[in-house]
Amino acid sequence: MLDAQSTDGRSSSTDVHFLIAGDEAERKHAKQQNGNCTANNQKESVEEQKPFTDDAPSGCPFAVKSKGLSDAEVIDNAYETTSSALAFTTRLLVRFPEIQERLREEIIEATNHGTQFDFETLQRCQFLEAVIRESTRMYPPVFSFTARHAAEEKCYDGLTIPKGSTVIASTVSLHYNAEIFPEPNEFRPDRFLPENCTPEMAFAWQPFGAGPRNCIGMRFAQMEIKITLAKLLTKYRLVAEKFDPLGDARISVRKEQPIFNKIRDLLLVTLVKVSDEKKQCPPC
Repeated sequence: MLDAQSTDGRSSSTDVHFLIAGDEAERKHAKQQNGNCTANNQKESVEEQKPFTDDAPSGCPFAVKSKGLSDAEVIDNAYETTSSALAFTTRLLVRFPEIQERLREEIIEATNHGTQFDFETLQRCQFLEAVIRESTRMYPPVFSFTARHAAEEKCYDGLTIPKGSTVIASTVSLHYNAEIFPEPNEFRPDRFLPENCTPEMAFAWQPFGAGPRNCIGMRFAQMEIKITLAKLLTKYRLVAEKFDPLGDARISVRKEQPIFNKIRDLLLVTLVKVSDEKKQCPPC
C-alpha cells in the first residue's frame, strides 16, 4: 500500500516519500538509488515521474525516499495486496452463493450482458461496491494501522494528546468494532449500500488508510478488483467441492506465533460456465 500527502502546489523537484508493502519493493528502491535503473524507467515521461508528496508522512518510520513515483511503480507495488483482496472476496462469494448470484445479476444487467465494462458502468454497480468494501473490511489486504503526528496539543473526550505525539488507529480494531459495524464477524455487504452506510462507517473503513495521506493507488486497486470480478462473474459461477469453514485472519502478538495468522486450509474453486450450466438444466 502506498501512502503519501499532497504537494500543496510546491515544487515537483522535492523528494517523494511513500510507504510500500513488502521487502521486494524496498530492494527495488535501493537498486534504483544505486543507479541500476533500466532504460525504460529512465525514459518515463515527466508526468509519470511527478511526485505525489513533498514531505515524509509524520510519525511513519517506514517511509522510503524516492525521486518520483511512476504509474508503473503504483501498479507493481500494489499487485500483491490487490490479489489478496480478490482472493478473499472470491472465497466469500463461494461461501455465500446467494450473494454471488445477486452480484452476478447486477453486473449482467449493468454491463448489458457483459458487453460494457467501462468506468462509469462499474461505478453504478452499488452492490459490487458494497461486496468489495465488506470483504476488505473483514480481511483488509494490509493489516496495519493509520498513524498521525500531533502538530499541536489537543484535548479529545477528556484525553489530552500532547504536541508531537503519534496517534495510531488499528485497522482491525476499527473494522471489527461492533458499535460501528453491527455483527462484525458476519459477511453483510448490504451494510455498505448508500441507504445503510453511516458517516462513522465511512470513516472507520480503512483498508487503504484514511485522509489525504491514504493509499495513492486506492482508486486504481478498487477498479482492478471491480473489472476482474465483473468479467469473471458474467461468464462463470464460482463453486467449491467442499464446505469452506472460512477461518479467521487476525493479527497475533504472541512471540511463538507468526504475526499474521493466515487461513491455512486451501480451497479448490471450480469455474463453471454460466452458459454450460444452463445447457445442463433439464427441459421443463
